[in-house]
Amino acid sequence: MLPHMVSIVPHLTTNCRVRQLRISVPMIEPLIDGVGYFRPDNLPPPAGEELRPLFRPRLTPAPDHRPPR
Repeated sequence: MLPHMVSIVPHLTTNCRVRQLRISVPMIEPLIDGVGYFRPDNLPPPAGEELRPLFRPRLTPAPDHRPPR
């Protein structure tokens, strides 16, 4: 894997919460400042920040809330 650094970007979710997303970008040493760009080793492991569970397909069909005709 290529050397990379991490940028933390705010993301507004659909339920009006701001999440801090970790975006991996190619390593550029002069940009690492501890404010905008970080080394992956210097950050704590992510806890509950993944968006994958939001996009996971449903196991059961969504309920139909339309009125009967």
